[in-house]
Amino acid sequence: MFKHRDSTVIAIWVVCFLCFLISLATFFPGWMSNDSVDQYGQALLGAYSDWHPPLMAWWWKQLLKVNNGPAPLLVQNLLMYWCAWGLLATAVQTQQAERSIWVVLIPIVGLWPGLVFPLGQIWKDICFAVSLFLAWMIALQAHLRERRTSWAQRAVILALATFAVGVKPNGVVVLPFIFGYMALKEEWFGGAIFRSATAALFLSGGCFLGSAVPLLQSQVVKTHSFQYTQIHDLLAISVKTNQGLLPAYVMVEVNAAGHTLQQLYSPGSANGIFYSLGTPIRTTDAERLRDLNSRWLAAVANHPIEYLQHRWEYSKELMRIGKSAAAFVAAPMTVTNPYGHDFRPNVMSNILSSISEAMPWLYFPWIYALLLIGAWAVLLFARRLIAFAAALSASAVCFVAPHFVIGPASDFRYLYYAYLCSAILAVLAVSNAVKARRAITVSARYLPARQQTQLRTLGARHLERTGKRSLNQSA
Repeated sequence: MFKHRDSTVIAIWVVCFLCFLISLATFFPGWMSNDSVDQYGQALLGAYSDWHPPLMAWWWKQLLKVNNGPAPLLVQNLLMYWCAWGLLATAVQTQQAERSIWVVLIPIVGLWPGLVFPLGQIWKDICFAVSLFLAWMIALQAHLRERRTSWAQRAVILALATFAVGVKPNGVVVLPFIFGYMALKEEWFGGAIFRSATAALFLSGGCFLGSAVPLLQSQVVKTHSFQYTQIHDLLAISVKTNQGLLPAYVMVEVNAAGHTLQQLYSPGSANGIFYSLGTPIRTTDAERLRDLNSRWLAAVANHPIEYLQHRWEYSKELMRIGKSAAAFVAAPMTVTNPYGHDFRPNVMSNILSSISEAMPWLYFPWIYALLLIGAWAVLLFARRLIAFAAALSASAVCFVAPHFVIGPASDFRYLYYAYLCSAILAVLAVSNAVKARRAITVSARYLPARQQTQLRTLGARHLERTGKRSLNQSA
């Protein structure tokens, strides 16, 4: 016969497996945007560029040995996502009373539309977020069981962190928090903060450099992806100052298309000028890139107020502050491609697609920011999991902050990691509130008669004192 805790753990993993099957049936074989198709083409050819992180295309090439198309990456992401929810639920279960059946429902939180809808897309943002989600949960489960992570678990966490930073290099700011948390919690150096921080930075740098190792034998074409943000900034400052600050090669295409800069400008994206002129303005020409870089630096230095106004407007678009509609979330489709891959919409994918219009608030990043702050405050007030909550929330903040300066567009997916952090802390806050309530609720039938009498006496005295105090105050 299974013990109650054993049966609860089994039930948790059964729920996770069912959720995995539901999401697999909804998304299979995976949705491919233009970015996805671009990386898939690189994976097939084995020729990479850095417009998108090349490690993702390289890893996709390895998965093609299993099956063609987006399916292998989709299955990988879903497995990491639902395993992470299973680990979170079992970690919470170890902290609860014997009959805490409700923890079986924790994985269902993973079906929240704001979390599950983007999973169908084959994007680097999703690969990054679910990898670190699983890494955090491996560490948390070990610590809630009051033990250190094993060497095998540490190896898995290192591998997940290396993959994550490889597919989204700007996410390297997250890694020192997970490694620093582990170093302090497990007292790698006797709890010494400086040595733990140094180790965290060393491991983070190792993961960052390690992510480049698989590509040492490959030629990666440099495309200077930051030019998208630079052109967006120059376009905004040009519109605000009524000056032509864009490079000549860009203005030639703008004039040829018969557009004005005002028509092409949008605070939340540069797609209007970058992809809508008939001829792509992305360049790898060294002279043009030098000109673009010098113009961008000069514009920011000479027009700081306009630059900051533009970046503030972009930040509001990104966080959806004051907006009534969601930014682009996901598209249950595969764009036309030469590889023959497609997606046929189903009932569940259609429902998820319609939710973003019917309930756009589910995709407002500022709501997840408030949830993160609120959940962290609850855990801080309860003095529970303070180190974990501080590390996780700080990693989310440091991940989001650079987007206000370097963010390329306001798509919902760019902050996906932060949404997962909010969900994790919310679950932990609720579970600790439930545990605290149970801890202070003492059932009289389990107390000896003498203690029952003492409790009734103390309660009567307390009521008598508070009653007299209120009478004196009213008098």
